[in-house]
Order: sequence, then C-alpha cells, then structure tokens
Amino acid sequence: MQYEITNDATEAFTDLYIGFFADVDLDMGRCYSLIANATGYDTARALSYTYPRAAAGDQDLGCPILVFGLAFLESPVASEAPHTVTSHTILRKNVGPEYDFSEATLRNPQDVLYRLQGLSSQGDPMIDPTTDTPTSYAFTGDPVTQTGWLDVPIDVRSLTAAGPFSLAQGQKKRFTVALIVAQGSVLSEALTHLRQQVDLVRSQAGLWRF
Repeated sequence: MQYEITNDATEAFTDLYIGFFADVDLDMGRCYSLIANATGYDTARALSYTYPRAAAGDQDLGCPILVFGLAFLESPVASEAPHTVTSHTILRKNVGPEYDFSEATLRNPQDVLYRLQGLSSQGDPMIDPTTDTPTSYAFTGDPVTQTGWLDVPIDVRSLTAAGPFSLAQGQKKRFTVALIVAQGSVLSEALTHLRQQVDLVRSQAGLWRF
C-alpha cells in the first residue's frame, strides 16, 4: 500500500507523524481463533507481526500456523533508512487494565499524536514489564522461545508509527507499507518464512518504488 503525502498549504509543516493501524484476525477453526491472537515486533527488521498465541513455544496445533506481517518500505522520516519505525505501540480494543492504550481513548488529535509517539493517551511511556524500563516498542520478546515481553492472547490491534518529519510548502513524500502473510507447520517456521518474504520485498524496490 502506497500513500503520497502532499503539503498543499501555504506554509511548511514540522513535527509530523505517520502511522499504520491494523486490526488483524487470524482464525483457523478449532485450532485457534481471532480472540486469542497476539502481536509482536521484530526490532532487527522493524517488522510488526500478528500470530496465534496458542502456537507460542512452537506448539504443534495440528493445523497450519498463519502469521501476518506489516513492514514499512518507504518512510518520509529518513530516505536512507526507508523502513524506519519510531514506535510500535500497545493498542487494545476498548477497555481493560491497559485502558489508556485502548481505542476508546482515541478521542481527539492529541490522543492520536501521543499514540503515534509510542505513549499512552495520557502522554505516559510504555513500560517493558521484563526490564521495568520505558520503551517505544511493545512486544519485542521471542514467542518461539517464550522470552522477553510477549503480548497476551486477545483480539489484537496494532499501530506502527514513524516521525517526526517535515513537509515544505508544495513538497510530497511517500509512505509505502508491505502487508505479508506467511505460514508454517509451527510458529518458528511461519516466522522464518515471513522474515524471508520481508527481506525479499525490501530487496526488490523496483517492484514498488515507482
């Protein structure tokens, strides 16, 4: 998916942020359902992904394991690093213990800006529960080895963002996102296939940079 952002105003804009929201549902009948998915973030590839939480630890569920990936290919933030991501945020459906990171608290432009900056609707940072330190990247753990910060089984949402950047009067910048689905017999195989596909797409810029 490719977007072209144009400044048609009479003045320059600064401190802009972009984000891509996804409501992914992975459902495989009796094996796993959309209400028990989880999100993860691969820091090495700036890759947001959704997977069935029941498959964590390479559990053999007796059915194909589907994973969905979302990767920035072009970002207006830095042309020399087109996959730059500055936050991968907790984003919950409505209510719960993480209410300040829910859709229900996206009430005004300031709430949205906070979320694009990797903050809660109150402007508070995310805290990695495995290190007890602030972070801009949620769920960076490894679901195969079940180590680090892992998402809980839930009807997931995800928000990946980049910023800040500027747009001069009349300037145009592109934002291109790859949406990739992969599968395997177990989670490790599915994630390996997903990462291979992301690497392949990024290496073939002639197919999407036009």
